[in-house]
Amino acid sequence: ILQELTPLAIADPASGLTLCDALWNQPYLEFHLLGAMLLGQIPPEPPEPVIQRLKTWLTPELEFYLIEAIMEHSFVRLRAENPKAVVGVIQEWLNRRDSFYQQLGLRALLPLIQQPEYQNMPVFYRLIQPFASQTPVDLRPDLLDVLTALAERSPQETAFFLKQTLAIPDSPDTPWLIRQLIAQFPPDIQSGLREAEKTVSARSTRF
Repeated sequence: ILQELTPLAIADPASGLTLCDALWNQPYLEFHLLGAMLLGQIPPEPPEPVIQRLKTWLTPELEFYLIEAIMEHSFVRLRAENPKAVVGVIQEWLNRRDSFYQQLGLRALLPLIQQPEYQNMPVFYRLIQPFASQTPVDLRPDLLDVLTALAERSPQETAFFLKQTLAIPDSPDTPWLIRQLIAQFPPDIQSGLREAEKTVSARSTRF
């Protein structure tokens, strides 16, 4: 069905969006899943209609399976064609004081990091810096996934970011993150991270 509908939605995005809404309003999981997958095939020009639906659909009450489907399928073209818009959505979610939306933000960040065409690495570190200083327990798995992906893509930059965060006052959780991530780095970078952590730990002990 998706293969049949996709060319029609691409040719007529407005009708495609209307169809996505109609599918989402049905009380059946299969219709929701089809709507989520179809949304990811609609040209995001402009991006706002797609973003509006992502924000409306993704709520704490939604089944986990559908959250996974939206994160995997509904962002496809938006992420490829307008990553700046995706960053804006991520920033909005991370700024909320609700851990559900903060988790969404971190999870939406992961495939963007893994997208080599997107070269604006500093934006990743800017977005996660507050969480790398103080990491709520329920965000730790997602943040570790993000930092692991960053370490794989750019170990030097990620190590530098962790050292910088480590030096920021009131960053109690950064040493823990470094210990969890140390194996993801080449041996020479591991040594530098261990030394930085020891220095900060020694300074904390003295004071």
